[in-house]
Amino acid sequence: MTAIQQESDPDVMLGQLLTTALRSSGATSAAVLERGVGETLRPVQEVCSVHGAVTATSTLPSQIGIGDLRSPLWTVLLGRATLRWTTPEEGPAPMSQTSGWHSGVVLRMNARRGATRVLALGGLPESEEPDIALLQGLGDVVAGSLAGLELTRAAERSDAVLTTITDLAGELGAAVSPQQLLVAITRGLSELESVDGARIWEVTATGEPRLVAGEYDGDLPGSELTERRLEGLASPDVTPSVRALLEAESRGYKDGPLVTLAVLTSEPTRVLGIAHAEPLDDLSRSVVRSLIGAIEPAMRKVGLAAERRSLLSRYTESLMPRGRPGDLDIAVELHANTRATGSFGGDFYDWFELPDGRAAVALGDVAGKGLVAAGASSMAVWSLRALVSGTLGMADLVETLDRVVQDQLDSERFVTLALVAVDPTTWHVELVLSGHPPPIVVGGGAGHPVEAAPTPPLGLIGRPIDEVTSFSLEPGEMLVLYTDGVTDATAENNQRYGAERVLSNAARLSATPGISAEELAAELWFSVQTWAGGAPDDDCALLVVARPA
Repeated sequence: MTAIQQESDPDVMLGQLLTTALRSSGATSAAVLERGVGETLRPVQEVCSVHGAVTATSTLPSQIGIGDLRSPLWTVLLGRATLRWTTPEEGPAPMSQTSGWHSGVVLRMNARRGATRVLALGGLPESEEPDIALLQGLGDVVAGSLAGLELTRAAERSDAVLTTITDLAGELGAAVSPQQLLVAITRGLSELESVDGARIWEVTATGEPRLVAGEYDGDLPGSELTERRLEGLASPDVTPSVRALLEAESRGYKDGPLVTLAVLTSEPTRVLGIAHAEPLDDLSRSVVRSLIGAIEPAMRKVGLAAERRSLLSRYTESLMPRGRPGDLDIAVELHANTRATGSFGGDFYDWFELPDGRAAVALGDVAGKGLVAAGASSMAVWSLRALVSGTLGMADLVETLDRVVQDQLDSERFVTLALVAVDPTTWHVELVLSGHPPPIVVGGGAGHPVEAAPTPPLGLIGRPIDEVTSFSLEPGEMLVLYTDGVTDATAENNQRYGAERVLSNAARLSATPGISAEELAAELWFSVQTWAGGAPDDDCALLVVARPA
C-alpha cells in the first residue's frame, strides 16, 4: 500500500491497485471506472488474470450507462452501498453481460476531492467472499493519492495561469486603442492550456456579426448551429434565460472542439468565442468570466488599472478557503504590500477539515514580495490542499510539503509555516512550526507564547525533521498566529512593533467581554497600522482561532 501511495504516475498507481485487488480477491477481471459525461461511467484502466499472470485488457464498453436513479450503480456513486452480484441477471448491464464479468462487485473509491471513481472486480470465485474491507481500503488510499496528484498538477496549472494573467494585464494596461485591447484578449486566452483558440465578433449596422480579432487555425464558427448562437447573442432583444442557453458549451461543428460563446461588450455588441477540446476547468472559467466583466470599462478607458487588479484578485479568490471547518470561530487579517496581486501576496493562509474530523489551520510566509511571492504562495496553498486529502500525520505532511517547495522554488526562496490541527470537541491542539514566529495564547487579559520547538523554513536542503507540539485551549482562550510582517512594522522612530507588543496588545484585548476572533484580529491589525502610521511595507497576516467561553 505504501508503494502505491509513493507512486507519482497515475496510470502506474491504478495498475498496482488492480493487480493487488485481483490477487487478493481471486477475481479474473478488474477495472477502475470514472464518472463520465451525463449518466455514464468510463473505464480508465482494465486488467485480467490469465493463469496467474496479470495483463492489460479492454473488454468493457467505452461507456457504461448508470441508468435512472433506481439503478444500484447510483447508490455506489453516492457512497451508500457496495454492489455485489453472483449471476448476470443481478448485475448492472452491460457489465454483467460482458465476458469475465458474470459475477462481480463494485465499490466507490472515496476521496475528499477529485473525480468520482469506482473499483470493479469481475469473475469472482464462488467458493469464498471477497474481503470488501481490504478492497475498500485499497481503493480509498489510491483515490486520496490520485486526488493529491490532481491538485498538485492543478497548482502547476494555476501558476501558469497567473503568469498568463499577469502578462495579459500588462498588455491591457499598455493598450492605446480598443483594437489593441481586443487583440490582447484573444492572444491571452489562446495561451491558456485548455483553450485552442479565441475570436471576437462585432455586430455591424446590418445586424450581422463581423470578425474583429482572433487567433485560431480551425474552422470557427464553421457551422449553422454556432452561427445561430452567435447571431442570438448579438441580438439586443435576447432574454437572460435564452442568453444563458446560448452561452453554454456545445459542439460548434461536427467532430470539432467545444465552443463557448459569451457577450463581451454592449455598445457596440461584441461576442467572444472560445474553442476548446474539453470543457473548461474552473480556473479557466474564472479567467473568462473576469475578462467579460472587466473589458467593457477597460474599453472606455475608465479605471483600467483598477480592472487589471480586479482580474488578478479574482484569480486569487480561488486560493481563499471556503466556509469554516467545524464551525470554528476563526478570523484572518491578510494585507499584501502591493495592490498588484489583490489581497494575496507572499503571506498566505488556509483552513480545511482533516480526514479524521479535526480542523487544520495554516499560516505561512514566502520570502520576497509582489507577484513572484504571490505565485509561490499559491503553489504552497494548492500543495497543502493536495496533501491534506491523504492520511499523512502533521509532521509527515509538512515534510512532504518541504520537498515540494524544494522542487518548485529556487535555492534563494523559502517558506515559513505554522500548521495547527484543532480537535473541535476536546480543543486539543497540535502545532508544527517551520521557521515561523511562535503563536500566542491569550484570554481574560493574560497570555503567553506557545513553547514550540521550531525548525528552519521549508525549502532548505538538509533541514531537520519537524517536531509536533501539543497543548490545549481552555474555554475563552484564543490562539493567535502572525507573520513577521506584523512584528517588523516600524514606527517613525524606527522602533519595531515586535513580538512582545503583539502579546501585550492581544492579551489586553482578550479581556473585552464577548470579544470574537474577528474583532480581536481587526483590533490587532488596527494597532499595527497605528504603530506604523499606515499600512506596513511588508505583507502582513494575523489569524485568530477562539474557543467559546
